Amino acid sequence: MRVVRVLAAVVVVLSGCQSGDSPASSSASSGSSAVTPTPFVSSSASDESERFVVDEVDEGLKVEWVSMDATDTSFDATYRVTNMTGEDVWLAGGSYVVPDEVTDGYALVDAYMPLDPDVLYEYEPASPVHLLASGESEEGEMAFARPFEVSVQMMNAPAMIVDLDSTRMCVGYVLASDLPEGVPEKGLLNGSPDVYALSDQTGFELQHVSCSESVALD
Repeated sequence: MRVVRVLAAVVVVLSGCQSGDSPASSSASSGSSAVTPTPFVSSSASDESERFVVDEVDEGLKVEWVSMDATDTSFDATYRVTNMTGEDVWLAGGSYVVPDEVTDGYALVDAYMPLDPDVLYEYEPASPVHLLASGESEEGEMAFARPFEVSVQMMNAPAMIVDLDSTRMCVGYVLASDLPEGVPEKGLLNGSPDVYALSDQTGFELQHVSCSESVALD
């Protein structure tokens, strides 16, 4: 198992705008066409803006719970992801709580979030990413306060707090073959050869989603 260095990305927005909520802490340790949006994007019933909602999943990744510690005030867990797609994939960091229409509840996700159409970006935001080779596995960690705060993906969306009896872990990934040659870019920020970034909108439009089994939290 190799250690994936903590990556960073530059997000610059015009004065007076913001890019959305901050992800909960998440870290991972681990082992490039036509651009066609996948069907894993849902629209909110209240408006036409794209939001991340778990509504379809596949078995490209095997996602498993390794350990967890759930108390009245916190939730800490370790999970394992195995790449079953037959090719390399790009995974993004950043943990969120989002609606899960499949289970009629909420899921914990490591995935690409959509851009907020109400924010004017001087430069399109990019997320730090790392490569998970075909057949390889990695373990990641996530931590949330309880009760859980649902991800505010749009700047003007109201905050929502939920307490979950059960949940599942879902991971978004982009197939390397779906990306143009030379993407993600290499050597951003500090010039390290291990630093990669992928446009948030590209990642959101191209990602597939795989999930674990649901687990009881209490």
